[in-house]
Amino acid sequence: MPEPVALGDIARQIKGEGLDSVRQALRACLARMPQRTERSLRTLAEVRYASHGTMRPEAVALREAFD
Repeated sequence: MPEPVALGDIARQIKGEGLDSVRQALRACLARMPQRTERSLRTLAEVRYASHGTMRPEAVALREAFD
């Protein structure tokens, strides 16, 4: 198996590197490599969501039309 993709901005790291680099990055993500999941969890821990949800009027109308 290829070496894991370095942590950081994957898109920037593999830009112009070809499909082998894309495959390597995908393998790293799909294999849930511990060093990648740890960083991901630390990043997500800082995410804050709105206390209330909002729905666009178009989405409500589509749902009503579907129902």
